[in-house]
Amino acid sequence: MNKEELLQALKASIGRKLGREQPHLSAWLDGTLREVSEDGFAVEFMVRPDMANPMGLFHGGAQAAIIDDVIGLTAYASDLAHRYVSINLSIDFLGAAKIGDTVLAKSRLVRQGKQILHVECDLYDERGRLISKGASNMFRRSTPKKEER
Repeated sequence: MNKEELLQALKASIGRKLGREQPHLSAWLDGTLREVSEDGFAVEFMVRPDMANPMGLFHGGAQAAIIDDVIGLTAYASDLAHRYVSINLSIDFLGAAKIGDTVLAKSRLVRQGKQILHVECDLYDERGRLISKGASNMFRRSTPKKEER
């Protein structure tokens, strides 16, 4: 499958849950694909009680997991021949959401070098207010993806 075919397949999946055939964390996050573009994605998540802190607010660790997961999807789609691993992950917590709220993670590939990708992801509440933002540098592994071996 080439990149264009992958993007078309992902566009056909808009409105569907992403986590069913994904790693356990992705399945637990239970995101719904909302937008697909060449340089990023938008994925919607419901803030559940198991994603909240004792005050009933969206836990920072769950926010970081969502941001990291959507950044990983963006890295995966950017280069179909290789796997990427995180070098770093930086998160700024700027607002709040509570149990029952819907949040939207929007990623964008900022730079694609020969070995390093820089991807950013913003997390918005239902009113479109920024609640957290993250950035990661991803390192291209020398081992090709399984299906390419």
